[in-house]
Amino acid sequence: MAEKAASKAEIKEMEERALSVFSAERNEDITSMIFAFAVAIIIMIVVAP
Repeated sequence: MAEKAASKAEIKEMEERALSVFSAERNEDITSMIFAFAVAIIIMIVVAP
C-alpha cells in the first residue's frame, strides 16, 4: 500500500512538472509571436513609404 501512495505522489509531481513545462512553452510561443508581429509591422512601416 505504501508503494501505491508513493507512486501516486510521484505521478502527481510528474503531472505538475509537465504542466509547468507546457506553461513555459506557451509563454515562449506568445513572446515569439509578439516579437514576429512587431518586426513585421516595423518592416511594413520602413518599406511602405
